[in-house]
Amino acid sequence: MTPIWVTVLVAVISLFAALSAQWVSGVNQRKLAVIDRDAKRDERQLQSREDACAKFLVTVRAFQSAARAGADPDALEGRLNTLREAAAFVELHAPKLADGPLTAVLTAASRWYSLLLNHSVTSPVIRETDGDFDQALVTLRDLMREELGTSRR
Repeated sequence: MTPIWVTVLVAVISLFAALSAQWVSGVNQRKLAVIDRDAKRDERQLQSREDACAKFLVTVRAFQSAARAGADPDALEGRLNTLREAAAFVELHAPKLADGPLTAVLTAASRWYSLLLNHSVTSPVIRETDGDFDQALVTLRDLMREELGTSRR
């Protein structure tokens, strides 16, 4: 026969073991919930950066096409304004790109627009500005790829 105190001791130990297992399980569930929440937040932020960059690149191409075709100055000014609006989203979602390369693209676009008001599409200064714009855009696009983790290998 087992003494009663051994039975009580086993019951108390079993109770504490069950309670501590529940506590450990709760702590692990909280940690997993935090990790999951952080992963979802990072995914949303990445998606926002991707959307902002994609919208900007679409508006850049529209501006570039209109400028190369010698579009009406009012239409070209509208595309330039749309480009600036798209750049604002990039500035908000990918601030590392905002200071240097994004500003270079916007400056080149503004210069291109102002030169197109006084020069023909085929003039050398316009071709040079087109080249400057392309170079600034290539630099920005490469940095966007790095920022989004989709760099060329």
